[in-house]
Amino acid sequence: MAHQQQQQRSKGAKVNDNVRELKVVLVGDKRVGKTAVIQQLVYERFLDCYTPTNFDTYGRQCEVGGWLVNFALWDTSDVVGRGPKRGSSSIRLKPDPKTCCISEA
Repeated sequence: MAHQQQQQRSKGAKVNDNVRELKVVLVGDKRVGKTAVIQQLVYERFLDCYTPTNFDTYGRQCEVGGWLVNFALWDTSDVVGRGPKRGSSSIRLKPDPKTCCISEA
């Protein structure tokens, strides 16, 4: 039973038999194109001008591997030094078994 629950968690939150919900938080340095990537995914258009982002959310539904997936896309800014502690981020993420982090140092 625990193995089956873990498999279900790894596929995202189950809405019904064919739909999953996933949250994606895009983080990175300032002016690297985080918003442009999300705009391309959601609206299929490229932003050719720069407007600083504080925090925005977007939604997109698409089919992935036979599943309908509702993506909640979080677009973040590179806010360092403005959090409660100097050098901390303004967004706090709670650990979640469905979380996957891909990082390039």
